[in-house]
Amino acid sequence: MNSKETSIVKVAIDVPIDDFFDYECEENVSLGQAVLVPFGSRKVIGIVVEVDTSTELEAHQIKKIIRVNHDILFNEELFKLFKFVSSYYHYPIGQTIHIAIPSNLKKTENIEKVHEIASGFSLDDYYGGQLAIHSGCLYGKNYTRY
Repeated sequence: MNSKETSIVKVAIDVPIDDFFDYECEENVSLGQAVLVPFGSRKVIGIVVEVDTSTELEAHQIKKIIRVNHDILFNEELFKLFKFVSSYYHYPIGQTIHIAIPSNLKKTENIEKVHEIASGFSLDDYYGGQLAIHSGCLYGKNYTRY
């Protein structure tokens, strides 16, 4: 995909609606990346859950992604877990995904700092083969509680 081609990105946002939101993006994005998007009159952090080339919405209804963080926060296996948890507990998928994001990464001014905070941390390299998320803090070989 060229940088001038646009794609439709489905984004999970921390709102009590059990659906994803479509945004236009001119950059290459992947599943699990954090993005800064306009939502109503505010800017919020969202997580990319799907990249597509079309949408049911009309072109004037689709807003553009403001900023993309190129670090991948979640992999496909975790998204399967999020979908299961959302379905099992009848909880909106966007809020289910956002529960797993540490609170300091949810602030819109910190979207560029995600790389600094998560450097040295890989989802394939977690403590005991499992990612432990407790009260918004990550634990692992390369992480300490903060």
